[in-house]
Amino acid sequence: MVNAGHPNPIIYHAATGLCEYFKCDVRDRQGAIGLGDLNFDFKTLEVNLERNDRIILYTDGVTEAKNILNNDYGKERFLASVQQHSNLNVQEQTAAIVGDIKRFIGTTPRTDDISVVIIQKK
Repeated sequence: MVNAGHPNPIIYHAATGLCEYFKCDVRDRQGAIGLGDLNFDFKTLEVNLERNDRIILYTDGVTEAKNILNNDYGKERFLASVQQHSNLNVQEQTAAIVGDIKRFIGTTPRTDDISVVIIQKK
């Protein structure tokens, strides 16, 4: 995995049924994808996945999504949603998580994209 300043992914461990944020050193995250004129040395991190483990990738628009009270959706709420829906297949889990985010936001206008991608090891 190479993380060019994006939020840390979540890993779902099928054997234990637990989710956790991928642990990487914030100092290893720098730069921005698409800015080719910047010279950065991105570090590659490795994680071993077991059968049915999942990696949940998302944009910062997920955790920074705001509701009418100007509260962020936040990392804890996002992790709880991922955990709550981990019994679903990948497509259903993605839809359920996005549904949770949309319910939290309500009618508040979005200021950033909300993207969630789940990858499962077969």
